[in-house]
Amino acid sequence: MGFGLGLTVRPTDRVGLLAEYSYYPIADITDDDLGTTLRYDPDLQGGLLMVTLHPFGGKFGLGAGIQIGGASAKGELEFSPGDVLDIGDSEYTIDQIESFTADFKYGDMKPAFMVGWMGRGFNFSVGVAMASPELELEATGLIAQIPEFQADLQAEEDAFNDDAGSIPVYPLLRLGWQF
Repeated sequence: MGFGLGLTVRPTDRVGLLAEYSYYPIADITDDDLGTTLRYDPDLQGGLLMVTLHPFGGKFGLGAGIQIGGASAKGELEFSPGDVLDIGDSEYTIDQIESFTADFKYGDMKPAFMVGWMGRGFNFSVGVAMASPELELEATGLIAQIPEFQADLQAEEDAFNDDAGSIPVYPLLRLGWQF
């Protein structure tokens, strides 16, 4: 999720407590590959709270806990005259659409698991948070009143969410130096 700070406490050689917060500053991104311009604002930030077990008393550890926050993005299509938008099984012209937004997110709180080298000095851990991304689409304007459009919009959301649900994990990689 980016650069961050963390605190680890090891009350015993075999048990630790980990709390960290990460943030990755990314400015608005513009993508013109769709035929229209997609401007989106990614938000990569969140925290990790874990209990770590060190079965051999050293740096090797297994962690279990929760991830708070994560990856999300809000996007808006910017149209040019004559643009056509493919949604569901239909095409819609932009003169029917006032705005078209997308909200992509992984959810707020999810179980997380890690394994790796955790302790003083160099740290390296890999793991997963148990979550699937979700997409919400919304349009305003005359088009929003048409039931067929709303059905096509729902079909797009469902198709994305079904495909994304087949990979129900958010990968985690932790690399750093601990004092």
